[in-house]
Amino acid sequence: VGELTTVTASVSPNPTTGLVAIEANIANGEVVVFDLFGKQVASAMVEEGRAELDLGECAQGVYVARIIGANGSTTVKLVKE
Repeated sequence: VGELTTVTASVSPNPTTGLVAIEANIANGEVVVFDLFGKQVASAMVEEGRAELDLGECAQGVYVARIIGANGSTTVKLVKE
C-alpha cells in the first residue's frame, strides 16, 4: 500500500493587487483560478513546487485557486483588492 500524501499550498501575498506566488509540496502540477461563479480566470503550471499568477486583469473580489498534483489536489481562497 502506497503512502498517502496530502497536497498543501501557501499563497502570498493574499490579499493581492496583482502578482501571486504559490508554493506547494508537489514537484509539478497545475494551478487553476476560478471566480465564485465557477468561471476559470487564470491558470499556471507548478514547476519545482512553485507557480506565479498575474491577477492584475481580474476584478476585485474572492477567487478559488485549485492546485492539482499527481497525488491529489487542494483549494486555496484568494482575495483580489
